Amino acid sequence: MEIKKNLTSLKEKGLFRKIKNIDRIEGKYIYQEGRKYLDFSSSNYLGYRDSQWMKEKAVEAVEKY
Repeated sequence: MEIKKNLTSLKEKGLFRKIKNIDRIEGKYIYQEGRKYLDFSSSNYLGYRDSQWMKEKAVEAVEKY
């Protein structure tokens, strides 16, 4: 019940964050409501999400550790 109380308090103070849907993703950009944004929220502003090299290094790290 404490969580519900905290959420209600945030809403009353205008601090509750509502996440918008992403219409599409193209590389390091996202599109919401017809507008194009550089995607800092996913840490992909460097374009690593689509990097084959980065994917291979991630698999190597998981297998090693």
